[in-house]
Amino acid sequence: MIHKVTTQSGGRPLLSLALLCLIYYIFTTYSIIPFQSGTDRPDYDHLYVEVVEDSIATVRIFNNTGQLDHLAANFNLTSELKNGDKLTVTPAGAIQVSGMSGVKKLSLGIPIGINSAPVQELMALPGIGQIIAERIIDYRTLNGEFTDIAQLNYVEGIGDKKLEAITKRVNLD
Repeated sequence: MIHKVTTQSGGRPLLSLALLCLIYYIFTTYSIIPFQSGTDRPDYDHLYVEVVEDSIATVRIFNNTGQLDHLAANFNLTSELKNGDKLTVTPAGAIQVSGMSGVKKLSLGIPIGINSAPVQELMALPGIGQIIAERIIDYRTLNGEFTDIAQLNYVEGIGDKKLEAITKRVNLD
């Protein structure tokens, strides 16, 4: 007798993965247990790169930068890949390198770089909306790159509580 095995998710693994990422993000954002950034996490030695081919996005996990270099060589990239990069293969076969979304970075424990992040990425941080994200960019445009995360306190709308909430989620890239 042959038994058919089915899954509860009805064959929707991508939807299930998205739901798990959302649950993780909500837990790390609103939990009373403090979030730990990339270097404090138990899996601190993992590196993540999102690859989009044929409209299918996958996040690949690497144990070291040598593996990232190997991926870059496979795609004939001349630039070095880094944690949180996104590779998009166009229908013509061209490779575009950009960054993962801020929400995806935070859900994977990758800190957001306050010296390079665009508005949308900064908005993934708890308590940071479009106006404060734009103020962060204005501050770094007027004053140069941040040299200390505590300098975020000089941005209007970021007080001690908000700074404490985002400190472990950002870096100076």
